[in-house]
Amino acid sequence: MILQAPIVLTFCADTHRMRKWISLHQSKQSFDDFLGFLTGVMDAALAAQNMVIAAESLGLGCCYMGTTWWSADKISEILALPACVFPCTSLVMGYPNENPEIRDRLPLDLIVHEESYALPDDAQFLQKHAAKEQATWDRYKTFPELMDKLKERGITKVTDFYTSDLKYPKSLHREKSEMLIAHLKKQQLF
Repeated sequence: MILQAPIVLTFCADTHRMRKWISLHQSKQSFDDFLGFLTGVMDAALAAQNMVIAAESLGLGCCYMGTTWWSADKISEILALPACVFPCTSLVMGYPNENPEIRDRLPLDLIVHEESYALPDDAQFLQKHAAKEQATWDRYKTFPELMDKLKERGITKVTDFYTSDLKYPKSLHREKSEMLIAHLKKQQLF
């Protein structure tokens, strides 16, 4: 779906607009800090989620692009984003030509907490992840080329795959983290 989708929307944290408005009125700045940036990130996330709800109600399919932050510097350049604007997430959308199976999710009692954060012991924690881990591994088994690569590397667990050079290695996280910090500074957001 992603490569064929006719629409790509990028949602940005835009503190430029607020800062400029305040500046033009010669008022004291109060949104030129990390809290102002986080407020913009939340606004962008809420706008994106509302867009998904509206689009799906009209029969459109949507997919969040988890790589928006990974390419924030390039996206900012392509979109000519001014200082104080940061791409938070992107959506691709269009009328789906497939009906993929719904993926397994973690049990709600592991991600929804009432009154305080619930900390299951290690055995409970692993047990609550077991069904999703198995479903994920079973899905990977449907990709023979991937399974060959996993066997070559001795990877037998989803967690080992997630942190391997095939998916999200520490070196990639470090590289992208450094780029994000540098880009946030360049955009005068950090």
